[in-house]
Amino acid sequence: IEFRVAAREANTIRHIVPLTNLLMLTGSAEWRVTSVNSDAITPTSISVKPQSYVGSNNAQPVIVNNSLVYAAARGGHVRELGYNWQANGFITGDLSIRAAHLFDTYTIIDMALSKSPIPIVWQVSSSGLLLGLTYVPEQQIGAWHRHDTDGLFESVACVSEGNDDVTYCIVKREINGASKRYVERMGTRIFATQRDNFFVDAGATYDGTNTNTGQNVTISGGTNYTKGESVTITANYNLFNAPPSLDDVGDAIILVDDNNNIHFRCDIISTTSQTQATVKLDQDLPSHLRNAAITTYEIARNIISGISWLEGETVNILADGAVHPQKVVSSGSITLDRAASVVHLGLPIEADLETLPMAMQVEALGQGRVKNLNHVWLRVLESSGIFAGPSADKLVEAKQRTTEPYGSPPDLKTQDIKIMLTPQWQDNGQLFVRQTDPLPLTIVGLTLEVAMGG
Repeated sequence: IEFRVAAREANTIRHIVPLTNLLMLTGSAEWRVTSVNSDAITPTSISVKPQSYVGSNNAQPVIVNNSLVYAAARGGHVRELGYNWQANGFITGDLSIRAAHLFDTYTIIDMALSKSPIPIVWQVSSSGLLLGLTYVPEQQIGAWHRHDTDGLFESVACVSEGNDDVTYCIVKREINGASKRYVERMGTRIFATQRDNFFVDAGATYDGTNTNTGQNVTISGGTNYTKGESVTITANYNLFNAPPSLDDVGDAIILVDDNNNIHFRCDIISTTSQTQATVKLDQDLPSHLRNAAITTYEIARNIISGISWLEGETVNILADGAVHPQKVVSSGSITLDRAASVVHLGLPIEADLETLPMAMQVEALGQGRVKNLNHVWLRVLESSGIFAGPSADKLVEAKQRTTEPYGSPPDLKTQDIKIMLTPQWQDNGQLFVRQTDPLPLTIVGLTLEVAMGG
């Protein structure tokens, strides 16, 4: 079917989108294509009517439920096009008005929709930022969030993998003085254990967990098998480097007790062959782990190699669920201060949250009065590494270690956390929260204690 649209301007049709009716987006208008006196569109029953005169750019639009989200032809904003029964047609609205500073003077160059587990419309801005819109239109929920990195985002796509839509991005980075482009996959926020948390950019994971049930290790040669005692560990395969190599010294074999999920660390102090080494116990070893072939163990390494794509970069590290001091990648590797069996490393992510200026419906209070934030109660969900304050340069860390045993990281908290803030009189009364560690932080509510001045 070929037809000519009687429009005010001659424009290229940039997108054709099927909703309840067929929609055509051009550079200056949005058109609705329907049939006349027929269920099917034919050369003699076609009707094309304008719905709005905004126009779309070349970024591929997405469909959320029964609404169309697209990038405007000019102005850089993102708009929604949906059916309205009162207008008996499709009307458009500006979704960017809630965070116009992210869009003004820029354009949207790519767009993709992630439906699960959270509905998010992802957009790549010409500024190099990745913008997300958490969007549930039937609940009137729309929240913008900005994602930056040590580089520039150039493209985005969402791919269905199992029950989730996974976001992939093309990111341009400067690595060791050279320009590189990487295909990067956004990680999940659902984790089985604390040490599985992955909150780094362009990252990688070392996992030394033994998955081969045919491979085992045996602890022998001890007297009382107490903390600090040196014993012999023997593997039924070539686990160690051949002497006189010292590459394994400083590493550790961690035995996992399936009965109560306790980890027993055996630090390697020397090797005698590729199958045998001398180790030092970090705690008393129970009798059922002595002179027994153990398949539930992990190999902890202090040198993590094979990360050449981050050469010369400073990386954040999460080692066995604990935050490790930052390291610089040299010759494609880093050396940990203490060997770990599950290590996540990558470019640091600095996540910031800032509340809106405080306004209260109380006579003579609120706008125009200086304010001092004394305390904040943050209601968090499985979170750690929390810093809060009245501004970015006056942050206080929430001390979270309580009853965790020695050698284990602070537990993730799901509770109300009280933080005494650094005092600072200010006009707006805003709270600033920052997360720089490779740990999760989910804030579900907050309460402030505020002092009012003149």
